[in-house]
Amino acid sequence: MADKKNNVDKNIFADEKMAEVWFEKNWKKVAAVVVLAILAGMAVFASIYLNKQKNTGMMKKFAAAETAELAALLEKNPDAAGASAARARLADALLAKKDYTAAKAQFGALAADLSAAAELRSRAKLGIAACDELSGNKKAAAESYMLLSNDSTVPRRVRDEAAFHAGRLFAAVADSRGKEILKKLADSPMDSSMANPWKAHAAALLKNLK
Repeated sequence: MADKKNNVDKNIFADEKMAEVWFEKNWKKVAAVVVLAILAGMAVFASIYLNKQKNTGMMKKFAAAETAELAALLEKNPDAAGASAARARLADALLAKKDYTAAKAQFGALAADLSAAAELRSRAKLGIAACDELSGNKKAAAESYMLLSNDSTVPRRVRDEAAFHAGRLFAAVADSRGKEILKKLADSPMDSSMANPWKAHAAALLKNLK
């Protein structure tokens, strides 16, 4: 049993080391496409969440609808089965179109929807911060990321992602909180259940800031 655990830990360390080496070479690109990780996580989670729900006629309509039609469907059926996953898809689509105001509104509605899965609501908060960042309000985005990273009700993987983005934005304007947040994330205990790319990213970014 001990040997098995040691092998798991070694594999996790190897994964994190590979992520760190890659990030050292590509951290500027990662910073430039901050929203992609948020969207990817939300899209995957929304898909899983949707598939677990009862396959109702309304859900089929949500799944088949284009962006404009989806907005209308959600306005008429905000509490229907699958509405939260559909709202996540709509927010993603609006963000991809660079309609940050509309995307932020949808992320906000999703974050406030207590019937939605906890991780989906948490990722919606990441989306709100991303909208602020991409629309140029980086100060508000950094503060939002930091608040989310300190929220104990939020899943660890989302908190770590938010912490990295908060540290990255603060560091970009020479705010001392940036290095503090990144160092705390980089020095955090290794999660034995899965590799933590944000921990590795934070460590690599700190090296680039020296």
